[in-house]
Amino acid sequence: MKRAFLQHEERLSFMQGNAFVQWKKRPLLSHNRMIRIKGIYL
Repeated sequence: MKRAFLQHEERLSFMQGNAFVQWKKRPLLSHNRMIRIKGIYL
């Protein structure tokens, strides 16, 4: 539940172009992106 909410929040911040929120979450976002890429290509 919490995870889905965080993903939704990330999507909203991306759509809004909230640079500060994106900057704060960048390590988390890049980590999630790595996991998604590994999941897709493994």
